[in-house]
Parts: sequence; structure tokens; C-alpha cells
Amino acid sequence: HTSYSYMFRIYKRHLDFTDARYSPLTRMLWKHCCHDGQVSRFSFESFRSSVSESEFWSCVGGKERYEKLGKATVASVTLDDLPAKWKRNVAPDRRQRLTD
Repeated sequence: HTSYSYMFRIYKRHLDFTDARYSPLTRMLWKHCCHDGQVSRFSFESFRSSVSESEFWSCVGGKERYEKLGKATVASVTLDDLPAKWKRNVAPDRRQRLTD
């Protein structure tokens, strides 16, 4: 999940949002991240900060789906709102394990 997180950050920093390659690259990377079950808090936050609002909604399954959960803004969607399948291969946060 860390590799995906850093790739989102690299795309954001080094590619222009107006570059025709930007959107397809971020979509492809998000798709692979979800498929691999590597959506962690870090990768999700990196992805969210790297895409436009419309791109975000498109990649997470549509705004309507989350509005039914009372999530009307991009910022209101949390990792817990995403499908478990997308997070299945992420180890629990070490900080959380230390406090349990």
C-alpha cells in the first residue's frame, strides 16, 4: 500500500492535472490498488488529494452510493466506507496494535 501511496504523491507533484496522461494514470493506479486489496488510510488519503472531485466520485463507485450513507462531500468519505475487498491485504496499523 505504501508504494501506491507514494505513486499518487509522485503523480500529483510531477504531472500537471491538465496533462492528458494524468487522469488515466491515476485511475489505473487506483484500480490496481483496489484490485490488490491495498487500500490503506495512507493510500486512500494520497489518492483523494491527487484527484479532482469528479474523478474521486467516479473511482469510488459514484457520489449517489455515498450520499445514501450520509456522505455528501469527498472529505466525508472515510476508509471504513470503502468495500472491505479493497482493504483485504492491508496489515493492521502498528499504532493501533500497540494500544489494543
